[in-house]
Order: sequence, then structure tokens, then C-alpha cells
Amino acid sequence: MNLGPKHFFHKTKSFAQLLKHSPSEAARRLRGYFKDPVFVFQMGKVGSRTHCNTLGTRYRTFHMHTKATFAEKYNEALSFKANLERGPNDIITIMREPIGRKISAFFQNLIGDHYQFSFESEKEVLDAGVSELIQRFHSWEDGVESATEWYDKHFEPATGVNLYDHEFNHSQGWSILHSDRWRILVLRFSDINTNHLFALNHFVVERFGPKAEIDCLRNTNLSGRKYYSNLLSEFREKVVFSTEELDRAYSSTYMRHFHSEGEIEQMKSKWRSH
Repeated sequence: MNLGPKHFFHKTKSFAQLLKHSPSEAARRLRGYFKDPVFVFQMGKVGSRTHCNTLGTRYRTFHMHTKATFAEKYNEALSFKANLERGPNDIITIMREPIGRKISAFFQNLIGDHYQFSFESEKEVLDAGVSELIQRFHSWEDGVESATEWYDKHFEPATGVNLYDHEFNHSQGWSILHSDRWRILVLRFSDINTNHLFALNHFVVERFGPKAEIDCLRNTNLSGRKYYSNLLSEFREKVVFSTEELDRAYSSTYMRHFHSEGEIEQMKSKWRSH
């Protein structure tokens, strides 16, 4: 188990901080630390932190958003579980409809220097007003494609699995896929409050038995608790999308694989009604 001194220091410091602020959560994480790994692998802004937090006592969780970090975390997992390559190993991935995700990602990155639309401080954001935010939002041209192309650019190159080759259960809202190397739970962000707990329990019980059932989702990183929560609500009420923008987002292979035609039309109608 050769993690390197910098990595070990970072992990120790992170655990010490968690122990200080939430001893019970630290105890949960410690119990799960040396268990089988689960790779929580998807684009950002889809609730993945909640799933990592929830699964901490059942698995050693590895959380990542890109093919590069997946390779890094997989190698880290190998140092803990030498027979990892024999598989199958567990992956949880979550998709989200691209318009809603673009809005969440936009607000998440309003401060900093990562994007041209960003501000320098919270005060600048709050003083800008919704009209200015909507203008900056529409100037972000690749916000939709970062979702619709993610599985092609990151998931398949990292895992060797093309999710579009496997049927997704629209009526159920989640599916478990099997390959030689992976057991993959695919979820939709829109169903997080209706079926994610049931799907996660099905996933862990299939592997560990009934005693592994989870009692609740441990929510974290919620936008409703952030400085921009009121501004975000007003933004969602006022932002308008053209027919071309909606078609570009919802006519993709990505959307048509994970949602039925009726579900897609409901989403388009929601944004048209604005």
C-alpha cells in the first residue's frame, strides 16, 4: 500500500477535519475505509456527493468526474485491493438533463477564473441582477455539450463500456448493467427524491445481502444552502430558451437513451412555458 507521503498527509488532514466537525460521520467513513471500492463516476452537478456520503459505510468510495481522475483513482484503489482487476467492480453513474445541469453548473462557477462568465466575489454576483446573469449564461456555449457528450468523452474511454449499447429502463428510472469488469448502477438525477434510495439498496443488497440496506440518503452540497439560492430561484423563473436551444439539448443521443419521448417533451414544455 504505497500512497506516498503527500497523499497520506492529505488524507490524514481531511479525516482530522471531519472528525472535528462530525465525529459520527468520521466513524462511518472509517468503518467503510477498507471495504470494497465503488467508483462514483459522472459529470459534476448531479448529486454524486450525496451518494458518496451515503455509501461510506458499505464501500471505500472513489469520486471523480473525468477519465483522467478515474485512472488516478483506479490506481489508488489497486493499492488497497490487489485483486481489483479480476472484477467485476462497482460503478455508480448519474445522468442529468442538460438544461437544468447547465444552470446548476453556471451558478456553481459564478466566482473564480475558470469561465468568462465568472465574477470575482459573492457581492458582485448578488449585485449583478438576474438580467445580467441570464446574459452571461447564454454566452456559455458549451454548457449543454459538457453533459450530452460526457459519456462519450469520459465514461467509455475510462471503462470500456458504451452505455448506449445497453438498454435503460425508462419506466423504472434506473438500471444495473453487467460486464466482465464492471457492475454499473445508472441513475437519473431527476429521480433522486423518488427512487435513488431504493436503487442504491437494490445495488448493495445484490452484492452484500439484506443486512447492507441503507436507511436514508445523506444529502450534501445542496444548492438551497448556498449564498445564491434565492437568486437561482428567480433565475429559473425568468430564463427563456429558444426552440433551437431546446432541440440541441433534448434531441441528443444522450437524452433519448435515458428518457422517453414523453418525458423529453415534458421537459421542453417546462422551459417553453417560461
